[in-house]
Amino acid sequence: MTARILPGLLALSFTAGAPAAPLSPELLPPTVGVLLKFDRKPTPGFVKQLQKEVAGIFQPTGLDLRWEILDGKHGSKTYNRVVMIEMRGRCTPFRAVEATPQGGTPEGGLSLGWTLIGNGEVLPFAVVSCDQIAVAMANMRAQMPNRQVFPSMYTRLAGRVVAHELMHTLLRTPEHHASDATRSPLHPADLDVQAQLRPEEVTALRGIARSQAPTLAQGEKKAGSSTATP
Repeated sequence: MTARILPGLLALSFTAGAPAAPLSPELLPPTVGVLLKFDRKPTPGFVKQLQKEVAGIFQPTGLDLRWEILDGKHGSKTYNRVVMIEMRGRCTPFRAVEATPQGGTPEGGLSLGWTLIGNGEVLPFAVVSCDQIAVAMANMRAQMPNRQVFPSMYTRLAGRVVAHELMHTLLRTPEHHASDATRSPLHPADLDVQAQLRPEEVTALRGIARSQAPTLAQGEKKAGSSTATP
């Protein structure tokens, strides 16, 4: 249909209808509080881009990811699910070109992140090592000297690691698979494309139980073992 403006028509009238009724809680997407705790204060640009990377991966799930930066205090909001992620080390995209390669990389690759496990159950706590991510980028530069490495690649890798740990914690499984978000270890070629969830992963994440009472975000870290993400 082509919209036309009639000459000389100076005013338009609209018929006011009843306001749309709000959606019932059962129809709203589950809220996931992602609580980030940094060792050192990150740059605002890094946090914004990290959230963008993770949101792009989880977009098909419909989950409502809500981010909080913990600064010496516990989260105070309520969510359907809560995950706390400790971001250790110095988190800045410029480390993609500043870090020094590290020899003697262990077989299976570097551990870039890990999820805590207690009494055989995956806990909603994970750790991401910004320093190890920087080493991984430096090693890639050293091993592939003809490959260009940009600061944005550091943030993309950090987003992949955060998304990987979210998959562990939200689906409550320590298992790894061949998909973009659950593969371990990652390879340099993985950074050339946007990570995508498989249809069965999207379905599983959409099925996160809403029958549980909303959870008050708390920054308490429980002791436990961990599953590593090389």
